[in-house]
Amino acid sequence: MAQKVLFPGTYMRITQDEYGSTSHRGSFARDDGGQSTAFDSPVLAPFDGYFARVRKDSSHETYFVSDGPVECANGYVGVITFLFMHDNINRFGTGAHAKQGDIIGYEGGFGGGRKDRFAHHTHREWSKGKNTTQFKNGSGTYVIANQMHEYDVCFVRPDTMISTNGSTSFKAAKNFGGVVKDNKGHVFKISEGDEKVSAISSESIYVQIYSVNGAAISSGDVVALQNLCKPLGITLHSDNGTLVTDQKVSAGDQVAIIGKAHDLNLECREYTDKTDPLSKDPITMKIGPASAGDRATIKKEAEALGLGYKEETEYCIIGPASSGDQIIILTKAEALGLGYSIYVPDNVPDDGCDCAKEIEALNAEIEKLNGQIVTLTNERDQAIVEKKEAERKANEYLEMIDNAKKALGV
Repeated sequence: MAQKVLFPGTYMRITQDEYGSTSHRGSFARDDGGQSTAFDSPVLAPFDGYFARVRKDSSHETYFVSDGPVECANGYVGVITFLFMHDNINRFGTGAHAKQGDIIGYEGGFGGGRKDRFAHHTHREWSKGKNTTQFKNGSGTYVIANQMHEYDVCFVRPDTMISTNGSTSFKAAKNFGGVVKDNKGHVFKISEGDEKVSAISSESIYVQIYSVNGAAISSGDVVALQNLCKPLGITLHSDNGTLVTDQKVSAGDQVAIIGKAHDLNLECREYTDKTDPLSKDPITMKIGPASAGDRATIKKEAEALGLGYKEETEYCIIGPASSGDQIIILTKAEALGLGYSIYVPDNVPDDGCDCAKEIEALNAEIEKLNGQIVTLTNERDQAIVEKKEAERKANEYLEMIDNAKKALGV
């Protein structure tokens, strides 16, 4: 069975549709603004394929071609070329390969040979067969040959978040309750299996998500699973190419995670080799004694998590670390056969003041404030988007009034 073409993103918010008067005249091209103007959403490989051409100038046009025939939403089966552009960085060279779901780019504003010429977005085009050039159509627009409508090519995942108003109101494809339409009114088909999903256990358990062929889970699939788990209050960490929940998962949430994993051709099982955190609160850990090589391994893990790191003789001092980060570090320490404990400095003054705990409390408060800053920033960005949308609608209304006046001769 041919691989289905999947929509190349986790969020869909079309800012310029087919035949757009700005730069899509006579073209099936579409511009996507992703989740928010506050950050750049990823571009995912829609199928297993290779980079047939990557331009270093112009708009960083990137031609990604399927390895073989793939199944399109309209029933067509054949080789497909996915053209996307405007990423500020060329992340892959010609000839490189990627698996379906891998992150192959991000929204950007590259154009005219320079960064940030445009507001950040992803320009997408789809073509039958292998095509690696554009030509000027009758409307003067450069387009790829043998263009196809995006909604004829792509299936959306059940958890693809689709804008319902062109702004920041999103709904998962599976929650449309029937016909799935994007913010321009185009209908998309959902890619989903017919199997009935059951929980692994009626009890709350830790869940491990893995690939049956032993391959590491792709970066795009990691993002999709994180997006699913976040509203459930569940976080994930990597464990030798698999993903493991940091919290025990109820039977109902197990079904949700397993269903999503199956959509991504992944499997789930109970994870029993689970390391508990030293504390549910952020603390600093002491790992060791450890050899120089093991200390280097622990240091790399800590730095990847953005944690503080120092050494005292043969011990690694790491933190402050949240309960989730504690689990990741302690799991690595156990794999290396190292001991661990909560770190208490040797020079803490014995004057009745637990300075270490006070410092940890202050760090926790700082982390909380940083979270509030992120929330306020997101709210501000959403308000800006809504204001622009309101201004656009007001201008359209005023234009309608002017046109009506002209028609009446007023």
